[in-house]
Order: sequence, then structure tokens, then C-alpha cells
Amino acid sequence: MFDTETQQTAAPAETDPTSHDFHAHGQEAELPVIEMLHGSYEFLYRKQDGIPGLYWRENKEKGHVDHFISSPVKVVAQVRDMDSTGWGRLISYIDQDGIERIYTIRFANISRDCDAIIGALRDRGLFITSSGHARKLVDFIHNVKVEKKMRTTDLAGWHEGSVFVLPGRTIGDIEEDLVFSNDNLRLKPFLIQGSLEDWREHVAVHCVGNDVLTFVTSIAFAAPLLNIIHQENGGFNLMGDSSIGKSTAMTMATSVFGNPKDAVQKWNMTINSLEGVAKAYNDFMLPLDEIGQSTSNQIGEIVYMLGNGTGKGRANVHGEARKRVSFRTLFLSNGEKTLEEHMGEASKKIKIKGGQEVRLVDFPANCELGYGIYQDIKGYENSRAFNDMLLSNTKQYYGSAFDAYIREVIFHIDTLPTELKRMMNAFMTQNVPEDACGQVMRIATRFALVSAAGTLATRYGVTGWPEDEAGKAVRFCFNKWLTQRGTVVQSETTRLLLQVQAFFEAYGESRFTHIGPCDTERAVIVRDRVGFKERHDGNYRYFVLPQQLNQIIAGFNKTSAIKTLVAQGIIVPGNNGKSQVNKRLPGFTDPKKVYEFSSKVLAEEDDSPDTVENKGNMGNKDTGESN
Repeated sequence: MFDTETQQTAAPAETDPTSHDFHAHGQEAELPVIEMLHGSYEFLYRKQDGIPGLYWRENKEKGHVDHFISSPVKVVAQVRDMDSTGWGRLISYIDQDGIERIYTIRFANISRDCDAIIGALRDRGLFITSSGHARKLVDFIHNVKVEKKMRTTDLAGWHEGSVFVLPGRTIGDIEEDLVFSNDNLRLKPFLIQGSLEDWREHVAVHCVGNDVLTFVTSIAFAAPLLNIIHQENGGFNLMGDSSIGKSTAMTMATSVFGNPKDAVQKWNMTINSLEGVAKAYNDFMLPLDEIGQSTSNQIGEIVYMLGNGTGKGRANVHGEARKRVSFRTLFLSNGEKTLEEHMGEASKKIKIKGGQEVRLVDFPANCELGYGIYQDIKGYENSRAFNDMLLSNTKQYYGSAFDAYIREVIFHIDTLPTELKRMMNAFMTQNVPEDACGQVMRIATRFALVSAAGTLATRYGVTGWPEDEAGKAVRFCFNKWLTQRGTVVQSETTRLLLQVQAFFEAYGESRFTHIGPCDTERAVIVRDRVGFKERHDGNYRYFVLPQQLNQIIAGFNKTSAIKTLVAQGIIVPGNNGKSQVNKRLPGFTDPKKVYEFSSKVLAEEDDSPDTVENKGNMGNKDTGESN
């Protein structure tokens, strides 16, 4: 497996189909012979002053003249995509640092812009003549005879069911060589430095006893499992004050698969740029640092894009629809604000939607022990010293854990889906309230996958953690999240109820006309009236005029809001089951259809039966089953 942008020696494959050495032969006759498939040009490799090069031979009446074109270039194979489109040529050459590189050239680009290809190769270190003969290099690449065929892909991750493609290498057996050809992704973030033993000893060991570190590191092991169990994308946002270790936790997680210095991305990019980055991290965890740097009026759309795993629809130069970018990822974010708070900075009218909350979970990262996100600083003088040690170690040891883990995943691929479902079901049974709503269940499933992934990585000998470390850490983090959420009902329901209650608390006296005997206190003019109120059994009932209901439930779908309020006993339906009732009101000749609000609209929040504190079946049930 080779990257089209960097030296293949960074992460070599077991076999090298591009291998050649133009410097190994002392005589010109021993250089490879070039055979052309098409075209009348004659090309050859020859040496000038002992230095090999690619030449174009021009035949004349008095003999021939050899014109230098470039340093030697070998056409390794014909290439095409996995769906047999995007045909082109894979070339190999030695750059001016003496490093062997490969590059994919598409036939479509050859027909469009030869000069751009020459410029790109120059930029990538190939020495090319400055004369007008430079363009003959493209003729050579296009027309030289080559027998070998290879597949290309611009998408990392799973291919052919049990083959995992990384920039620079492939894990798993595949019948036909596969070349990674994403020109937008460099190999550098996915390099390996140090052995697996080094990573376990200097990085992973410090996760033990620190639940947040174990949790986020397990996310990196969970991302490549999405495809295996067909689970949706999603993210976690580590939320808390500055300088408590959130970015370090992200660095720890990223060290599983690559160099954190290059692999950690920033939120401060456009949605189009982030779409390309997400594709590059297909089947990897996508680390995004500092959510506060993102554009507040775009963040909601970005979260939907990442969570759905698809980019925008676009047209090509002919106006035809291009294939949408698609990707699988679990994304890890951090910041000092929740997603809702950040979206609100753009406009107070912008409300977070339940779908966005499901796709990016705001998780409180501070462990409240005086050490920021940490619970155990391993004997260091203070949390800063511990934090600095972690950052230093992740700069030295990274990437090895992912390869070892993927090899084990592939080895167990036939039984893994069943085992994952068993482990995840155990987590759900032990930790999720029985009457949790669909949103909570979807988020809990993501936590369950992270728990299972961290446990599997431990069983496979990758992490060096105790068997139950990942399960314990994810349970701790899930319960923190659920406690912060405060309820197991749909988040839209909670926000709707709070908004309706706030309206009646603010305007229950001033915007409702009293029904009953007039007295001095009640004989007031009601401005901006939304309805009427009537005392009943010591409490008020409110009758809201149909056209005024929109003010109370502004920002919510009217049909859904009415159904929710009826279900919660706040709107009292008529005897016919409809949401409106007929009521004789002062000032109206005939009965008026209105929405009747019960006194529950002003009930105290603590009286709700759906808060987490009132759940008797929530959290940390010991069933003897290890997830």
C-alpha cells in the first residue's frame, strides 16, 4: 500500500511493486529498456557523467540526438478505482533528496492539462528539464507499455470486507495491489513511532485510574468498528474550563493511530474543508480541537454533516451530479462551551435541535477532584507535571496500537459482530434506564460501542489495561453525561416544557383575561392578550386562543408540540379526543375553540417523574456480566 504524496519508506509494505534502482548498474546497457505501446517517440534511460536520466531520442539524417527530459521515471502499473473508473498510471521516481516516491496520474488530467502535471511533479521533487521537451514526459507516461494493473482508492478504512487501508500501508490480504491516491492527505499524521510495548508503557498505562483518558482512548478503537456493526456516526464534546487537560486527552486518544501533532485537526475551518478532512479520516476517530473556534452560525450544519457521514451534493463541470462524499467516523471534540451555547452566539433565535444533540454529545470532562480531568496523577507533584509528561510521551510513541488492533479485528472478523452486540447489550442492560427515550438510547449505544472497543483492545493485548478498565471508565462517563442531562425524555420535550412554563410564569397575570365576577383588581385592560384564565379548585386553568399558541411554542413544530403537551397533561383535550375544546368566553357570542392548559403548566420542575434522580433503575447495576 503506498501513498501518492510521500516517501513509501515511511511505512513500508511487505512487498514493493514499485521497487527499482537506476543507480545499481555501472554500464549504460544495463539500464532498463523502454518499450512503447503507442506513439512514435523513442525514449531511453541513459547516463550522463554517471547520472541516469530519462531521454527522448530524436532521429535525424546524420544520426540521432538524445534530449534530457527528467530524472528516471518508472511507470509501475495501470491503475483504476475500485469501481473500474478513474484510469491512469502509477509512476515511481527518486526525488532530489534521494527518497523514492510514487504518484498517480489520471488519464483525464493528461487530456486536460499537461503543464499542471509537470508542475505537480516538479513540486514533488522530480527534476525535470526547463526546456520545451518537458511535456514529452507526459507522452512517455501515457504511452509506455506496462503489464501490471493495480487498484486505487482515495478512501482510507475498510475495503473488500476484511482489508483495512491506511495511507502508506494495507492491513489484511487482498488479491490485487491497492494504492492510496488521495492527493489531499499526507502520510505524516498516520506514521508509527516506537513499538507497541513503548506505547503501552509510556502512554496507555497512564489511562488506568483516569476514566476520561480511558474513555477517549477507547473512542479511537471504536471508530473502525462502525462499519462492522453498521452503527451511525457520532461525536463526543469534552466540555469544561480551560487548562484542565481536555486537549491532552485528545492527544492521548489520537496517539492510538498516528502523530497527534499532525493528526489533531482544528474546528476553525469551513464546512467544505471539514468535509474533505472527514473523508480523509474514514474509519478513524476524527479529533477536532476547540469547538469555540468554529463559526457559530455553521456549527449546527457541520454537526449534521459529520453525524450523517455525507457531504453536500455538487455538480461537475457539465452540471451533472457528482458522487457525494461519504465517510464513517466517531469525532472527538473539546471546548469550554456546549454545542447549544456556541450555536446561540450566532443568534438567540437559533435553537439546538435534538438531532444535533444526538450527533454531538456534550460530556462534562472535569472530574472535580482538583486535578482537572484526572483522578490519579501517578505520584507527580501536580496535575500540570502529569499533563506535561503525557504530552511529551505522546510525541515519542504513537501509531503502533492501531495496526496491532486492526490485525486482531481482522483475525476475529467472522465472530466479531456477534460478540460486539453481546457486549453492547450487556452495557445497555446494566446502565440505561428502562424507559429511556430514543435519543438517550441512541447515545447510550455509542457509549456501549466505546466500552466494547476498549475492552476488546485490552483482550487483544493492545492496551495493557485491566480487563474491566474500559467498561468501568465508560460507565463512569455515561452516568456523568446522563446526570448532567437530567432527564431520560426527548430533549425537545424538556426544552418545550421549560419554554411553555417560562411563558406562563412571565405572562400568566398580564396577558390573560380573568373569567369570573369583576372586581377592582380584575377589572384591568389586558394588553397583547393570548387568552383567558379561570380559577378551578384553587388553581387556574388557561384558555389560549388558537392564533396565539404560536407565541408560546415558538421554535417548535406545532403539531408535535401539541401532541407532547397533551401527553404531558398540560393541554387538556376535549371529550372528543381533539386537542381543542369549546369554551364560552366573555366578548364572544358563540363558544370559541381554544387550547385548555391545566395548572400543571406551572408545576415545579422537581415534581417531574422523568428526571434521572427519580429513576430507581439507573446506573451501575452489577449483573456479573463484564462488557
